Amino acid sequence: MQMIYQNFDGLDVAFQGSLPPSILEALEQGKQQALAQGEDALVLLGLKQCPVLVAETGARGGYAYRFDTGPAGEVWFVSKSIDPKRWNIRVSVKSLNFGLNGYAAVKQNSIAFLTELGAYGVVRGLTSDNHII
Repeated sequence: MQMIYQNFDGLDVAFQGSLPPSILEALEQGKQQALAQGEDALVLLGLKQCPVLVAETGARGGYAYRFDTGPAGEVWFVSKSIDPKRWNIRVSVKSLNFGLNGYAAVKQNSIAFLTELGAYGVVRGLTSDNHII
């Protein structure tokens, strides 16, 4: 067996911004479904209907929702708040994602996913319509 890479790990980043009410509602419905069935619920988010697994619980720090994009993806944490001045969004990138794609692609894909969900906020790199880029 030949080692192809070593010493990489995950990355956690918080974003000052918010997701639109329609996404928060979909996450709430997913959370309720997960609670009812006792396991993560499949929810399709955004215009491209990205499949995610919404958990029964959120996370410490005021994150009401937690969802996973898959084994080579990320775990996202989202607050119920729509106040774009708060740190409502956090992502925990899995180490497999880094191993497969590298930092630059991970960063680009995370920002693209936030854009797909319609995230907006008070962060550097906002478009003129206040969306995260």
